[in-house]
Amino acid sequence: MTMPVPAAGRRSRHGRYIWIGAAALLLAASLAIRFFLIEPRGIGILCLENAPWWCGPRELVVRGSLADLWGIAALAFGALALLRRWPVAAGLAVGFGLLGLVLYNAGLASVGFLLGLLSLLRR
Repeated sequence: MTMPVPAAGRRSRHGRYIWIGAAALLLAASLAIRFFLIEPRGIGILCLENAPWWCGPRELVVRGSLADLWGIAALAFGALALLRRWPVAAGLAVGFGLLGLVLYNAGLASVGFLLGLLSLLRR
């Protein structure tokens, strides 16, 4: 016989599923950006010759990766999440951490990802 789960427990479990789903979607989008827009040599050559409209956002993502933007953002939001216990900052830390892990910023992004994950799990 199972015990009924209180309404508060169902809400928090439902919230966790939303965070997990959002993280999975962001991971899939990051992988698609990496493997279909950044890594193919033909895409880079096309953006050098006659840049289509999507080369501008691609260039911003590449420059953000070179500047370690995703790792710095993940670390900042992860520290904020732990210090202030703000769930939105924890979610952003996990999101930017995943983005940084996929887009070549593994150092700082992994620390920010873990801080955000720790903050989400502490709730």
